[in-house]
Amino acid sequence: MPLSAAEKQRRYKEKLKKDPEKYEEYKKKKRECYHAKKKLVKDLTPKEHYNAKIIWKLRKKNLRQNKKNLSRVLEVTPPSSPVTAQDILENNPQEMGHMEETNREELRESEELHNKTVDKKRERGRKKIRRDRTKLYKENLKLKQENQKLKMASEKYKQRYFRQKRKYRKITSHESDEAKYNILTNAIKDRYQKIKKAKEKRLLRSIFENVAKPKRKEIMKETLGLTGGLRENENIKSLIRGEKLLKNIVQDFFLRDDVSRATAGKKETITKAKIKAQKRFLLDNMKRLFNVFKKENPNTKCSYYTFTKYRPFFTVKPSADGREMCLCKVHVNPVYKARVLKRKRIIPSDDLNVLITSTVCNTESQACMYGTCDTCCLKDIPHDLQNETENVKWQEWVRQEIAYEKNGKQMKAMKNIKIQKEDQAKELLRNFNDELKTLKKHVYNIKVQYRSFRQAVDKLEESEMVLVADFSENYNCKCFEEIQAHHFGGSREQVSLHTVVVSLPIN
Repeated sequence: MPLSAAEKQRRYKEKLKKDPEKYEEYKKKKRECYHAKKKLVKDLTPKEHYNAKIIWKLRKKNLRQNKKNLSRVLEVTPPSSPVTAQDILENNPQEMGHMEETNREELRESEELHNKTVDKKRERGRKKIRRDRTKLYKENLKLKQENQKLKMASEKYKQRYFRQKRKYRKITSHESDEAKYNILTNAIKDRYQKIKKAKEKRLLRSIFENVAKPKRKEIMKETLGLTGGLRENENIKSLIRGEKLLKNIVQDFFLRDDVSRATAGKKETITKAKIKAQKRFLLDNMKRLFNVFKKENPNTKCSYYTFTKYRPFFTVKPSADGREMCLCKVHVNPVYKARVLKRKRIIPSDDLNVLITSTVCNTESQACMYGTCDTCCLKDIPHDLQNETENVKWQEWVRQEIAYEKNGKQMKAMKNIKIQKEDQAKELLRNFNDELKTLKKHVYNIKVQYRSFRQAVDKLEESEMVLVADFSENYNCKCFEEIQAHHFGGSREQVSLHTVVVSLPIN
């Protein structure tokens, strides 16, 4: 049988070991090969270093595991039996003659002492085993007794259940329809008398709402034990009426032109619960509108949750497509200044309504809003101007003359542009106070105009109507087939749309 590769290698190494010179030369070549192939940590790439660390961790883990296994084996392995004097004498017969009598006595004493300790340990172990067996036996007996009691109890209750079931079947099988009706009515009557909550009693009484009135009183007397008829709760009715009235007030507030604006586009609609309506975009956020509503209706109890709940579904917040493009410059520029002053903590709020209220006695008074009131004509906004010379930046819409070139000629045009300004904080505050005086007149005029317009619409007579027409948008006309030159310049014709709203009296 031919030799395997491993056996050939083993035989070759044995020959080498017999010749010391060749064996040293062989080991030298192995060392050179090892040093040529080995890599230091500093020469490794990051990936090779990562892989090497994993291998080192695994090797160290295996080494620790082997040590643990070895220690466990040593713990489990019993100690070696002590060598007795007889064994020594038997294994070394040559020394029998040379051993002294004293040494033999010492060996015998040590052997006897060892046997005594072993016997004591065995006795102690047997006692422990007997004690543990006794304890387990007692626990087993106790669990068996408890299990037997539980089985007996379950059988008892099971038999009771079956007896009651058979009894009920016998009763129901022999009783007539009239007896069944009496059992049901008695059960309802007992239930109604035990109920303490008025809401649950109303639910039981609502069962008899569809019963004809002549028979309703008699049936309710039999079933519920009531002497009177079915009475509706007047408090609930009044609450429902008040809730409907509040809903109408809130919805009318949102439909005002100073709260939301109507869209002009034909496709700008929204549908909910199969109701299609034209969109209206809110002109302010809900918090500020709620404050305005509370001021105008101080006697109306309405929370912010109820206010948002009754908002019409077609009044929505303006999106990027429905952004406000018809803002008033008298309104917008003070808003920009108020935001900067509020951010610098110079004024307490950036809400123009709050700032106007803090500078006048009454926002509904023309004298206060026009600055002719003796009490508040010189009143300024409460402010805290600690650093007057601090430079601040803000944005503002201005009308400027812009120069441009057309056909080689210099032309000029007036344009409204948005610019960024920078000045001291005290100058910004002074300009803001000046603009606020103009804004107060502007706000008062808007309120009076909207109020007058609503009164005119609400008090229309049969022979009157209100017609509101406003420019909407220009549209370019397109042909189905066009030449290229028609696409540029002023060749296209435009169509202007004007939105018209007609208000008629309600008969």
